[in-house]
Amino acid sequence: DRGVNHEGDFFTDLTYPDTTTDGFEIKLPAGTKGKIVWIELLPGGSSYLSLAEVEVYSRTAPPTQVFKRGDVDNSGAVDISDPINELHSLFLGDFQIACRDAADFDDSGEVDISDAINSLLWRFGGGPPAPPPGSAACGEDLTADQDPNHPGGNLGCELYDQCP
Repeated sequence: DRGVNHEGDFFTDLTYPDTTTDGFEIKLPAGTKGKIVWIELLPGGSSYLSLAEVEVYSRTAPPTQVFKRGDVDNSGAVDISDPINELHSLFLGDFQIACRDAADFDDSGEVDISDAINSLLWRFGGGPPAPPPGSAACGEDLTADQDPNHPGGNLGCELYDQCP
C-alpha cells in the first residue's frame, strides 16, 4: 500500500489531448496532500511510457520555519550554552547547528563569531536583544519575509522542533 491520496487512469483509451498550445493539466481534489508523484504503466497497456517536460506544482507556499533566534542548540531556551555551542561549531567543528537562522543572533545573514559575542553581550552586558523573531518566543524570520534580498533571510533551518 502506497497510501494513495488520489489516483486516476489517463489516456488508457489511446486518445490524447492536443497539448501543442496549452499543455495538459491534471487537477487534484481540494485538500489533496502528498510528497510523491507516482507515474506507472498499467498491466495490459502499452509497453512504453513517454514523458516530456513534466512539472509538479504546489499552489500553497511551503510552511515557514519558526524558531527562537539565539537558540543555537535547539533546546527551547536561549542561554549560555548557545554561544558556547556556536563557538564550538565555528572553531572546533564538534557541534552541528541544525537551524542556522536561529544561530544568526544579529540577523546579519552570516553565522559567525559576532553572533556569539552579541548573544553574550545581550545576556551579560546590556547589549541589544536579537531581532525578530527574538529569543523570548517562537516566530518566523520576518526580515526574510519582508525583503527576500535581506542578507539575513536565507540561511536555512533544517531542524527546529521547540516551537508548537
